[in-house]
Amino acid sequence: MDFLLALCYFALQLALVFGFVFLFGFAGRELNRRFYLNMGNAGKYICYITGALAVPIHESSHALLALAFRHKIKEFQPFKIDEKNRTLGYVIHGYNKKSLYQNIGNFFIGIAPMLIMSLLIFFLAIFLAPGLLNASLDSFSALRNSAGTSQTLDSFRRLWAVFADSFKDWKFYVFVLLSMVLALHMTLSKADLRGSSSGVVFLLFIMVVVNLAIYITDGVAGSRAFSMSVARFVFPIILMMMIANVFLLIALGISAIVKAASVARSRNRGRRRV
Repeated sequence: MDFLLALCYFALQLALVFGFVFLFGFAGRELNRRFYLNMGNAGKYICYITGALAVPIHESSHALLALAFRHKIKEFQPFKIDEKNRTLGYVIHGYNKKSLYQNIGNFFIGIAPMLIMSLLIFFLAIFLAPGLLNASLDSFSALRNSAGTSQTLDSFRRLWAVFADSFKDWKFYVFVLLSMVLALHMTLSKADLRGSSSGVVFLLFIMVVVNLAIYITDGVAGSRAFSMSVARFVFPIILMMMIANVFLLIALGISAIVKAASVARSRNRGRRRV
């Protein structure tokens, strides 16, 4: 029974470390795809203009994590429009395939844009929308700590009030615009996902070994304590990725309005011709 409980704690760790990362990764790709689909021909130029700011950050995040995991940067192109290969930048890096540390690094290098660009959005909120950030953190904390229904509802009411009041401050609009630009280019490419998945097996191996060692020495109590430590580390990252995906949703909503307006104009022109 104790071993089954320890397995449940291990499953929780897997969900936190891998589940949410790939969930937000694939959700971000789909929202991004639909945004550009709604924007039609203008989407390409929007991608280039916003990419001039955000793509160098995207590629630099790959490079930064590659260096942190002792990979060798062979080629670094922060921003270059290549319509043939449909790329705006790239990082080519090599590593010692016999090194466990460098193999694990592939996972973090692949998802680096999600982590670092979400963190940048978080920092933007600190400087440009601190009231909204604090209200969001309070609401997230109430949900995480399973607060009472009335307390949770009160936190969301405060969040809504702060959000509505934010439209009076010009800094809020700057925050939304910059965050949407970052969010649109934090999406992981197929190459990013492939590179990240190659490190999953090695990271999973380490997690299995660590969990077995903890269970053997400290039993279920140790497994629970370690799972809570993982949760405390991962929850802020999940929150930042949630915020980033909110801005992707905002961008998608704007694109849907633009598409609807374009369709309406086309219909009106057709009626006038008739």
